[in-house]
Amino acid sequence: MKSMGHVTVWVLTLILALPAAAQEKTLRLEGPKDTKEEDLQKAATAFQSRCEAFGYKGVTSRLIEKDGKKLVELSCDLGFTDRMKPKIKLLSAKACKTVTLRFSRHLDERESEQYEPGKTAPEGTEWVTLKGHSGPLLVEKEPNSELAGKFQIKKNCFQHTAVQCAAFSRTALGTKKSFDLFLAFLIVDGQYTPAVKLEIETVDDDPEKPRAPDVHIVGSRRSAEEEIFVVSLANPMPFPLKIVE
Repeated sequence: MKSMGHVTVWVLTLILALPAAAQEKTLRLEGPKDTKEEDLQKAATAFQSRCEAFGYKGVTSRLIEKDGKKLVELSCDLGFTDRMKPKIKLLSAKACKTVTLRFSRHLDERESEQYEPGKTAPEGTEWVTLKGHSGPLLVEKEPNSELAGKFQIKKNCFQHTAVQCAAFSRTALGTKKSFDLFLAFLIVDGQYTPAVKLEIETVDDDPEKPRAPDVHIVGSRRSAEEEIFVVSLANPMPFPLKIVE
């Protein structure tokens, strides 16, 4: 009887502990101080789209008011697991409000004697200092293409089966050729972003409607960070959101 008593106590303890381990079905996120409700709604809508594109189906967003402050409430009927929360933070971390495509180049031997990094630059170029890069970067002035809001999500693109891509028009490259993409990079919200794979699709979807092939930002299924970057490019927000702990 004594051992049975211990079993009863253990089972009761387990049952009482179950509600504490239940997954949260809502998360609350906030924008910058003094954010307009209209902009917060835009952020909430775009953030929901990011979650859906990333594979979090059934996640919805709405605006609520708590203690006189407007917040974004994210809901999931199945609950947010511990593995989902870090990815939710990454999904909300970048606004992707401004996304600029630029091309870098190096000084040749003769130019190195004439121009000093960070000061004077050869004609048609400029020195740019960016967050995320160790020093001044020699950048060509043209093309200088603003791409925010121009990305579209594509699946099974190029040679990457079952991989999502954020695509933009080849026309943004101007006269640049495919191999020039090795020197291309993005400036996302003022930050240098080299860790992205740019590839040109060479086959038109419809041969009867010729167009400039798209350029794809390719995300790898083996990298959650790359996938999150891809869906964030395609769903820009007015500002980042932060989970209210």
